[in-house]
Amino acid sequence: MIFFRNSFFRFLFATILFFVVACSTPNGNNKKTVADDDSASDDDFFDDDSQNISCAPGACDDLAFINTGVEEVILAGPIGYYNSNIRSNQPGEEWAELGAGDLDGDGLFDLVFTVLSDSPSPFYVALNEGGGNFKWQKQATLTCQSVEYSNRGVALADINHDGCIDVAFAGNQCLAYSFGDCSGQFGDVTLVKTDLAATTVAFGDFNHDGYLDMVIGGTGGIEVFLNDGQDGLQLGNTYDVSASWLATADFNEDGKMDIVAASTAETSILLGHGDGTFSVSPKKYPGAFSVSVADLNNDGHLDYLLSGAGGKRAIAVYLGKGNGSFVPGFSYDDLCVQITFMATVGEFDGDGNVDIIAACHDLFKSKTSSYDSALLTILSGNGDGSFHNPFSLDTYQADSIIASKFH
Repeated sequence: MIFFRNSFFRFLFATILFFVVACSTPNGNNKKTVADDDSASDDDFFDDDSQNISCAPGACDDLAFINTGVEEVILAGPIGYYNSNIRSNQPGEEWAELGAGDLDGDGLFDLVFTVLSDSPSPFYVALNEGGGNFKWQKQATLTCQSVEYSNRGVALADINHDGCIDVAFAGNQCLAYSFGDCSGQFGDVTLVKTDLAATTVAFGDFNHDGYLDMVIGGTGGIEVFLNDGQDGLQLGNTYDVSASWLATADFNEDGKMDIVAASTAETSILLGHGDGTFSVSPKKYPGAFSVSVADLNNDGHLDYLLSGAGGKRAIAVYLGKGNGSFVPGFSYDDLCVQITFMATVGEFDGDGNVDIIAACHDLFKSKTSSYDSALLTILSGNGDGSFHNPFSLDTYQADSIIASKFH
């Protein structure tokens, strides 16, 4: 995907843009062009009838997303413009990956970034000071280099069980992690060598010992690392399942953590035994660029959402039966002109149902523009596993999206 980094595209992103996706969903399949307008009001994004739907304070998720190859993060949310300074202060640095968590215990979600680089480089923290303002902090140098255009190579959780959020990075033949101190600062980076060119990492207590373990994935397979309870991770089993995106959850409701692994070829379910080992389900599902897990139809069973499912443009819902198996549900086969690169779930319209936000990579033209651009599309959940009212914004290409509450 080197064409995302041509000179014209880089020039297009030279200006810092911050905008708001109002927490509402209009009637109809509406689109607005906002890529060249950083001074619009909420009404510029939504038709008048959309203003009849609003979110109570704190009821809706905000968005943070980045474009690989530029030096800025775009934030959007229901409270108005973020006057944010989330961008690199080092010319030429290009964000590669994005993670979020409450790093300093103040109840506000902060951000973690890695830099796209062929040499060792630091990772960065942006501490949320409220009102959309963030404070930069440079952290330790990573010798675990990101696989280019990896978009889920960062994960945050409390690894050493001290009540502070830690950070883990998956990269080229390595796994790295650093312990947080509950103030937004991180210590030295611990490096673990692996055999994978890993693009994704996820957490889960796979052996029921009370400590979070890790799983990393790449085109060469999946590797499970078990937490030894003494600030270390030990390689457990490996599985011949390709994964460009991983998520963990208890899909068969037996109290043991399972794994869903998506690659462009297929999506696989690995059912956990509770001792750190897994069985790969023989049932395969369509390949995808990304996977998100949630109860999409409010039946108490976990479902998952695939972007680029079975083809570059589609999103598809697979409804869980509570026994580790899934059946096809809602799908949208023509969401994007060319590629539905990733999608995630959250609450974006205030009705209590899970919604979808999807990122289109329309490489040559979008539905409303003649130049390289992309769409962010929100689909409102009906609460039964189906979705309606796709509303799209023409904006800059989103390579990593996080839905959380940043205000």
